[in-house]
Amino acid sequence: MLQSFLSAMPHYAIWDDHDFGPNDASKAYIFRDESREVFKEYWPNPTFGRDGKGIYTQFSFSDVDFFLLDGRYFSSGSRMPDSVGGQPNPEKKMYGEEQMEWLRNALLQSNARFKVIATGSQALNIYSRWDSFHHFPVEYQSFMSWLNEVNIPGIVFLTGDRHHSEVIKFERTGNYPLYDITNSPLTSGGRPFG
Repeated sequence: MLQSFLSAMPHYAIWDDHDFGPNDASKAYIFRDESREVFKEYWPNPTFGRDGKGIYTQFSFSDVDFFLLDGRYFSSGSRMPDSVGGQPNPEKKMYGEEQMEWLRNALLQSNARFKVIATGSQALNIYSRWDSFHHFPVEYQSFMSWLNEVNIPGIVFLTGDRHHSEVIKFERTGNYPLYDITNSPLTSGGRPFG
C-alpha cells in the first residue's frame, strides 16, 4: 500500500532528530554525513543543501513555494545554553549562517502567494521548553526582525516534533500575524479529549 501511495504523487521530506540520528541529535553527531546519504537515497527531494551539507531545499506547487529547512545538520544542539553571562548565546544556532542566507534569498526571490517554511521543530512557540527556534535566540531574533523589515507576504510555518497537532498565531506589531501549524501525530497515537 505504501509503494502505491509513494508512486501516485510527488513526495518531499525533511528530518528531525530521530530521522537524523539519536534523540536531540545535532551537528556533533558523528554519522551526520551518513544520515544525509541515507536520506538522499530514500527521498527524491529536488536538491539536498549546498556543497554536500544538509538537506534543505525548495519546491513549488501551484501558487505556493515550500522552503524545507534542516534543523539538525548545522544545529549547535538544544543542550547548549540559550544565554551566556546573561546575554543571548551567539554560538547557539539551529540552522547555521549558510542555510539562513539561502532562506532569506529564496524568500526574497519568491513570487508565490504563499510561502510555507517547513522545519522539524516548532518555529513560533515561545513557551515550549522543548526544541523550538526561540531557544536559539540570536538566530531567532535576527530572522524574525528581518521578516518584519522586509515584509514578505504570505509566510506560514509548517512544523513537527511535538507528537500532537497545534496551531500557533504569532502577532506582530504593524505586520500581519504569522502562523505555525504543527502536525506530527502520524505515529504518536491518539489522546482522548477531556
